[in-house]
Amino acid sequence: MALKVPKIKSEVLNGKLKFNANQKNILDKWLMCLNGKEVEVVIKIRRNKRTIPQNSYYWGVVLDLIAESTGYTTQELHEFFKRLFLKKVIKIGGVDYEVSESTSKLNTEQFSDYIEKIKKFAVMKLDLHIPSPDEIDYENEFVIDEKVDDIDVKDIPKFWRL
Repeated sequence: MALKVPKIKSEVLNGKLKFNANQKNILDKWLMCLNGKEVEVVIKIRRNKRTIPQNSYYWGVVLDLIAESTGYTTQELHEFFKRLFLKKVIKIGGVDYEVSESTSKLNTEQFSDYIEKIKKFAVMKLDLHIPSPDEIDYENEFVIDEKVDDIDVKDIPKFWRL
């Protein structure tokens, strides 16, 4: 079983680490657990990973609308757009291989740029406008309900049916 290690965020001010009260409390408790142990300290610049709302918009709006337009699955389109816009070449044994970066490795700005490229592609190649996040409430548009057995298809408005 792997040991869960807290990731404690801080800010450097005047050459010193500055913690808020909660972060300091977590750090103090963690250090007490490690009393007498040899430790390794890594300090690096914090990177803002793509956000959950960005990811929801990407899968739930961008890829979903393109999937409806093309007939491909969102997963197929995800792989296609990664190869198109996040392509990189690695060399193994003197042979070049094309691979793509993972979108989970992108920061918020990089992920926004990636989405914009896909939206431009959709306009140019598919004549498909994809609404921006402020044009649609994609996070609250649907509610997932595990108990759907008692719903009759005739009760669902026609515009929601596939």
